[in-house]
Amino acid sequence: MVTKDKKASSDDWMVALLKAPIFQRLPPINLQKVLLKLEAVEFKKDEIIIEQGREGDYYYLIKNGQCLCTRKASPTAKSIKIRELVAGDTFGEDALLSGAPRDLTITALTDMSLLRLDKERFISLIKQPSLIFVNYSEMQEARKKGAILLDVRTPEDYKKHHIKGSVNEPFFSLRMQLHTLNRDKRFIVVCADGKISEAAAFLLLNNGMEAKVLKGGMAGITEAQDNGRPDGGSNPLNTDDNTQTEPAVHDISDPTLKTVFFQHFEQLLDNCCLRIDLEFGLQLGRKREKMTKDQYHNLREYLRSIRHDLEQNYLALVKDNFDNSQTQDNSRQPADLSDISLTHDDIMEENNAIAAIIRQCEHLFYDELTQLNRQLASQPGQQTIAGSQHPIFPNKLVHALAEVVKPLTLSTENKIVLYKTFETNVFSQLGIIYRHLF
Repeated sequence: MVTKDKKASSDDWMVALLKAPIFQRLPPINLQKVLLKLEAVEFKKDEIIIEQGREGDYYYLIKNGQCLCTRKASPTAKSIKIRELVAGDTFGEDALLSGAPRDLTITALTDMSLLRLDKERFISLIKQPSLIFVNYSEMQEARKKGAILLDVRTPEDYKKHHIKGSVNEPFFSLRMQLHTLNRDKRFIVVCADGKISEAAAFLLLNNGMEAKVLKGGMAGITEAQDNGRPDGGSNPLNTDDNTQTEPAVHDISDPTLKTVFFQHFEQLLDNCCLRIDLEFGLQLGRKREKMTKDQYHNLREYLRSIRHDLEQNYLALVKDNFDNSQTQDNSRQPADLSDISLTHDDIMEENNAIAAIIRQCEHLFYDELTQLNRQLASQPGQQTIAGSQHPIFPNKLVHALAEVVKPLTLSTENKIVLYKTFETNVFSQLGIIYRHLF
């Protein structure tokens, strides 16, 4: 194995990294730190990269080459081929997440160039911000709203004792069964003690699915909970008991709501602009060799001005909409794109992208707020959230963004990159902001 300077390599690996769902979820500052801390290494053909039974030490990203994953059922057994990995694939996270020894041997099939991140930085920069843990009560509430409880223990352990209504898919075969899972569902992952669940949830997240971890696993379930209710009742675990804890509810017109909302919103906006810097900086880097020094400098300055315009003008427009919309009625109208007077030749492509983003974000938004909206609707005199024309609905935010973006001299492709970046980092998180407020 030879260690090399990662800066000397092509940036294709960065494209693969930025497109990976797990990295798209990271806060921009974490992503920047990951990029800075990645170490480039090389392996020769037939060289062992990681060995089954060893302690996990690194997380790997393949830049170039191919490798083979094999596993032995016992030290004297014959190696079984599991899968092959190619450029853009990652590996090595399972042992880092679960704390268990490596469960595979990975051997270079060709000369290989890899990037690796040590265990400590993987945990602090990737694992901790990616994984979400829920307790038993939160798991039960999520199941009532359609989440699937996925038990990743062995069939033998599952048969001995499991939570009623859970689905068993052992972790050792989960990767091969991903195509059978419903990607529109949310998953709560459970194992014996919560460790293997972390690796399973990470796998689901890295394949574009929604997953959380039942904290403590089966070992963390009390005897009373195991019997059905926290008080030791006899209802089954998938009871339809609708007893809920009412949240503290704020009037939606309360002026303090605006202050608290924008504390969250401004942070999302700032993080989103950092990610835009990464995305456009990457595209700029690919064209660097074809530019003069002055052209490169001018483009960098223009990118800085775009970020400034987005942060200042967009935030101001959203605040203005917020202030001017308090008296609107509760009847929700379909998203109307006619007020977006964009002037680019590819206006239809841009409007279609905006409409798609609105649909996607509203779906996520309403999904987050379904339970909260029921609770607000039951309160006398309270205005419901889902169903109103409040300015922080996704359609209004996307329209406002389009108004800010349209004067910028960007191609349609780059405008859509901006919209989709906001979709991922701002619009789709509105429901989460509301859960903080109420």
